[in-house]
Amino acid sequence: MRHHFYSFVFLFLSYLPSYSQSQVSPSKKVLVASGDLKEGNFELHRFDGDGERNTSAASGPGFVSTGGTLSEIFSELWPEVEFKISRKFGEELYTLRINTSTPLDQSVLDQIWKQLDQRPEFVTSQTSQSQMGNCLQITSQDQLDKFLYTPKNGVLKKNESNKSRIILEGYTLEELAEKLSKEKRLGRFYTEKAKSAKVYSFTLDGSSLDVLRNGLQSYGIALQSCNRAIFIYEMK
Repeated sequence: MRHHFYSFVFLFLSYLPSYSQSQVSPSKKVLVASGDLKEGNFELHRFDGDGERNTSAASGPGFVSTGGTLSEIFSELWPEVEFKISRKFGEELYTLRINTSTPLDQSVLDQIWKQLDQRPEFVTSQTSQSQMGNCLQITSQDQLDKFLYTPKNGVLKKNESNKSRIILEGYTLEELAEKLSKEKRLGRFYTEKAKSAKVYSFTLDGSSLDVLRNGLQSYGIALQSCNRAIFIYEMK
């Protein structure tokens, strides 16, 4: 009887996956492109295989790292630009790491875009066109300054927005426009050319343009239709 019991235990254990097999191994990261910037460098990796894919974002002094599809990565880092990226890249996940001592402006994107074009996997181009949008114009700086944000408990920036409610703390007016543009439901949003380092607390209803326009008035901001030249970065 004891012999049969041990035999059963042995067979049962032999069918159990080992601890190492039960763990999800990470996908292989393949270096797709890298290059030097005027003041830094960049690396683009693609995840290969069916394992775990870490596409988390991180940033610090002089670097930024973010992951996702190519469309998600570039749209997140440069929301003021329109990207048209071929569907063939839609299913693949990447990570992009940028080290630079300069602001992450469009000139950094231009350097990366041109170097990607030198790779056989990518064919890139850049154009511009005029597009209708919504301009945020300050009508009363004194009124807007009533909503200046003071960091609380060391929190410099906080985003508690949902589908139609915009709740931002520690955001500039330019960042508010970027946030509204990312929603895509209401179109593109722009600000005056002169940028400000002031940060504010915004609580707005974004369910429609009319509702948003009324809400912005209490901040001393007017919402008007306008034409702006936008840059289009295409990848095939």
